[in-house]
Amino acid sequence: MKIFSELQKRSLFAVVEKQVPIQFNLWMVEGWAVGHFILSVLALFALPILATSSAIVFIAFYGALRVFEVVIYQINVLFFEWYRKFKKKKHHEARGYLRLILLLLHNYVEIIFWFAFFYLNVPWIFETEALNSPLVSLSFSFYTMTTFGYSIFSPSSSAGYVLTLIQSVIGLFITLMIISRFISYLPKYKTTDRVEQFEETSLCAIDEQYMMETANTTEEARKLVEEGFEYVCTHNETMIFRRPKSEKCARST
Repeated sequence: MKIFSELQKRSLFAVVEKQVPIQFNLWMVEGWAVGHFILSVLALFALPILATSSAIVFIAFYGALRVFEVVIYQINVLFFEWYRKFKKKKHHEARGYLRLILLLLHNYVEIIFWFAFFYLNVPWIFETEALNSPLVSLSFSFYTMTTFGYSIFSPSSSAGYVLTLIQSVIGLFITLMIISRFISYLPKYKTTDRVEQFEETSLCAIDEQYMMETANTTEEARKLVEEGFEYVCTHNETMIFRRPKSEKCARST
């Protein structure tokens, strides 16, 4: 978890945010995403015609960093961000489910364009050098991102297999994330599972109803129980306890 947190701190966005002496808001974040999408489209359709070979190498390197940034960010959002907020006893909130889905779809399409740019500039990694136009490269990138098979072209070198494999794995990961976001719109059923009940009710009302504490040893857990805390569940070998805030007020009086 710490590795992905450190990687996100060293992303392109984090570097720019540190250098610019202003507070980034949601509009700037969305502008950052839209700007990179436009850059990926220009890189595919305009740069191969207008730019020099050194400029193409630079843009390809920048595109690779951007793809890496998107993947690390989505991994953090899906697996780790909510737990970091929980450890700090804060709510894990989103601006809106629809915004999450739109930005995720936006990242998905942007990555397709970046890989199309990569394929266009390394045609020698395929059996034929037919990927010599932006539209053909875009079509191949789309097939690779959305399926595990190739279109009418296939790699002819180890570099080609690695590049297409990376895109296929990224495509699978983001596709699953998109599906999960859509599922979040579906009606939720009540559950009798203790852990799921905690995630649905207690975690969403940390500041409103309960005091939350964690314990890593039996001694720490015993002290919490003596103080009136209730055991909820264990997550990542950490025991989670809660106590109604009203109970604290009653004890203090």
